[in-house]
Amino acid sequence: MIELLLYGTIPSSRHLQLLNILAAHTAMSPVPDNSHNVLLRPAKPPPAKPTHLGGSQDIRTARSPSRAGAPPEQLSICRVSKELGPAGRSDRSRRTSRQEDATGPEAGTESSAVELGNSMEVKFAGKDKTSGIWTMRVEEVPEPGQRPVVVRTVVETTRIEGDIGAWAEGMGYEFISHHVLSGHHLVHGNLLIRIHRVSLLPMPTVLASLPNDACLQLAELPLLDPAGTYTLEVSVRTMDKAKPELIQAATAELEAFRAEMKGVVALSVPDRLAMDTRVR
Repeated sequence: MIELLLYGTIPSSRHLQLLNILAAHTAMSPVPDNSHNVLLRPAKPPPAKPTHLGGSQDIRTARSPSRAGAPPEQLSICRVSKELGPAGRSDRSRRTSRQEDATGPEAGTESSAVELGNSMEVKFAGKDKTSGIWTMRVEEVPEPGQRPVVVRTVVETTRIEGDIGAWAEGMGYEFISHHVLSGHHLVHGNLLIRIHRVSLLPMPTVLASLPNDACLQLAELPLLDPAGTYTLEVSVRTMDKAKPELIQAATAELEAFRAEMKGVVALSVPDRLAMDTRVR
């Protein structure tokens, strides 16, 4: 599957304003979109022991691949995610302390905007219909070259139920980090529009010690960006890279949306080697 994307950043003071603009533009209400994301990478095989004696022979052995016939390593990352559903709102005092989005005199008059802001302050439940169900997504580093949009290959097929740690160990993956993505998404034609920000989680030593999702409370998690900046991600997918007309049509749809959002938010192509640090 080929994914084409554009990115933008929004300060927290404009978050609700942008949600209202996008809701009017797409003719739909923003849908809460919260997920627990675990980043994995293939575990490195143990180094091969030299089988020959002698200086020159040892050097050649050290430079040989550790596994005969192993495919070349690709620049990709494995993201395993689970949707999180709200179990109930946090107490009013906690919402007020983190309600930096609902500022200005118009915040009290826009009931829909205030409701969207409050929906971010929720206690997540691990006992809902998505409990224990994870989705694996492998994202390759975007293709090189001067392009108007980001183009990358994505594989998203596997659904894992139960212990994610046992699954990762059995598949030969090791833990990198994990975080919570919280925000909303909307759909406009073939485009998926996501507005989210990253909340940090305690770093476990092994996957088996990941925190219970039922105990996660978004208002109490520290943000990756202390300023509370949101990332706007606009994406479209196509199944067949061999047909250039599909890539051209998807690119044209993204560029048309970028033109429509001119003056509202700047959409651009980030550094292809910095795709995991989108919030500046």
